[in-house]
Amino acid sequence: MNEIKLIEARYVGRCKDRPDGTQTAYAFVNNTWSVAILKNALFNYFGVPMLPGEEPTLYGALGITNTVTDEEVKKAYRRMAKMWHPDLSKEPGTREQFAAVKHAYEILSTKRAKYDAGLALQSSLSANVEVFNNASVDKFGYRSPLRCGYILGNGESRGGKFVISEILQWQDIVDKQGRTLVSSWIYGSDAPMEEWA
Repeated sequence: MNEIKLIEARYVGRCKDRPDGTQTAYAFVNNTWSVAILKNALFNYFGVPMLPGEEPTLYGALGITNTVTDEEVKKAYRRMAKMWHPDLSKEPGTREQFAAVKHAYEILSTKRAKYDAGLALQSSLSANVEVFNNASVDKFGYRSPLRCGYILGNGESRGGKFVISEILQWQDIVDKQGRTLVSSWIYGSDAPMEEWA
């Protein structure tokens, strides 16, 4: 039976293949891996690449949809820059992800109409290509642009875990001083490294 839950995820890992054939990312909640997020839920929320093997759209790199305002693009950039800044995140690939976030903002803040026209053209050319459900974006598995936050999710309990099949909303975790939680997982650690920025 489906239910809607608000989850405080301190870290969301990469999507991995599961024995049942699905791909999920586990979320670290209350010091356990008690929440699973289906890969399709992440794709639907953050934006799926247009074709198998392609990178997510620039909107997906910023964790937003193409319907947001220019001010929301700027807000998303600041949010993602905090999440992926090399001084705060210690995960492998942080510098590359930070560069992708910066590149996405540079294009969307100056050439958004041209980029949107290109996406529309690409979409019309690939209308007959099946959107991939099970292919990995990279050899290490799809990684959500955001790694922590309050996630409002629609899902069901299965085998002691809450499995999110639809993300309804994703908000930053902010402390009383207005700082945003930034988390990363250093290989071999027992818990995520947390910083407030």
